[in-house]
Amino acid sequence: MASRNSWRLKQLYLQMPCKGRNFEAIFRRFALTSSQAHENCKTSLLDKLNAEIPEESDNVCIYRVPAKLCQVEEKAYDPSIVSIGPYHCGDRHLKKMEELKLKFFHRVFRSKQEREVELERVISTMEELEPKARSCYADDVKLGRDEFIEMMTMDGCFILQLLTEVGGHRSSSSLIQRWMLPTLRHDSIKLENRLPMSVVHKLFDLSNDSSQCEYAPLSLQDLALKFVKPLLKRDLNMNAAGATTMMNTLKEEIRTCHFHDLFRSSILPEIQDQDRKRQAFMIQYTTELKEAGVILKNHESDKALDIRSKGRVLKIPPLHIDDHRGTLFRNMMAFEQCHKKCKPDATAYLFFFNRLVNSADDVEILHYKGIVHHSLGS
Repeated sequence: MASRNSWRLKQLYLQMPCKGRNFEAIFRRFALTSSQAHENCKTSLLDKLNAEIPEESDNVCIYRVPAKLCQVEEKAYDPSIVSIGPYHCGDRHLKKMEELKLKFFHRVFRSKQEREVELERVISTMEELEPKARSCYADDVKLGRDEFIEMMTMDGCFILQLLTEVGGHRSSSSLIQRWMLPTLRHDSIKLENRLPMSVVHKLFDLSNDSSQCEYAPLSLQDLALKFVKPLLKRDLNMNAAGATTMMNTLKEEIRTCHFHDLFRSSILPEIQDQDRKRQAFMIQYTTELKEAGVILKNHESDKALDIRSKGRVLKIPPLHIDDHRGTLFRNMMAFEQCHKKCKPDATAYLFFFNRLVNSADDVEILHYKGIVHHSLGS
């Protein structure tokens, strides 16, 4: 510090006219410069201390995908045709779907005799939910209060109508073309593309208050799981009942989450902590397991990720891999990486398969046993 001050004094001295080169003047000028820098720094740092910083919320459950994960397969995380929630609201390539949102919004209120009264009721409910719903997002939401409430209402009605028309007693919606449905399913489980569960729950409850509601026999959880059922090519009927029980037991906690968390919970088996810690050390390549006398079997469990072992028998549920399921698992892993309240069970499951496969021979054995099915071409 002393050498730097000496250098500054020397520079000031050289810059002054010959007649004015006296140390008293140099000292006064240097002191003024140093004092001003101190005050500027103090003012800037005080502004930072006095600035309002959002407090961390326990409700946070909706995240942006970390940049490190996006580098691998960015398309797996960005919505393809529809935006749900604030993160991708207004994206240019998603604007064509706003027309479908508007049509679904009309359908939600078509059976209501007093539309304005019903809409007023919905808006008032969304206004009450706005602070808590906003706190579910990890990143700052740029939408103002009015914009956020309108977004919740429109997107919430879209989800509700989509679930009731496709996941309800109808097999399809007259407004959805065939090519749209698979993409809508995948957009609905992407990490950045979602609403808090509490928003859709409230809209569902308000809809069921009407005596004309034709979807009351099915719960929101049942509708959601029926809608995403084709993603895994498995029967999720048992899981829907189990998930409904889980939702009733943990009602207040779960309502701060979203459909992706519901779907993830419905396909994950219960893993004991001691089993979770030793999993990585138990896994060998498939050919090595076969040489050691381990018998691999296809395990048709109602839990899609339920791996069981008994003696020399290792039962593994079939894993279907294609572009769509790759997207599903990537988003599940991203959620587990971001959400501190959930354990990385899906990540461990995929790590298990990654450890099983070291060569084409490993893939051939798993395919022959009916455990691995893929359509990736290589």
